[in-house]
Amino acid sequence: MVRQIVEYLLGPLGVQVLQFYISNSLVINCILFLYGMVLLLAYANYRRIKNTAISTVQERLAGKKQSNSQTLETKTATSPEFTWQEIIDKASFFPLIAHGKSIIPRLTRPSNMEILSSASELVSKVLDDWQITQQG
Repeated sequence: MVRQIVEYLLGPLGVQVLQFYISNSLVINCILFLYGMVLLLAYANYRRIKNTAISTVQERLAGKKQSNSQTLETKTATSPEFTWQEIIDKASFFPLIAHGKSIIPRLTRPSNMEILSSASELVSKVLDDWQITQQG
């Protein structure tokens, strides 16, 4: 009874798709699982690279301890404290990266990292955090 209702709701094309899925469910589910794992590893790789970039900027900023934070802010904002290639070589463990909302992973390249998370944004974030800690 339930099967007839489902077949009626799906229509003739939907029934064919359902039959194809039922007959090949193991292969389809394995492909989807592997895709999910690749996407998860790509996201973990992206987060690791981004966190390494933030910690690198923080380390270099702490090493520069200057009394005038305005000079430090303008100097750092105009020239990022790192290159994406340097960070990728240091932190990447997987050849793909993916942002949190990405459904298609990208190759781990400096140009793709700049698209997903620009260096100037990271430096600005670190500077804001640094100024907050200096004031508090």
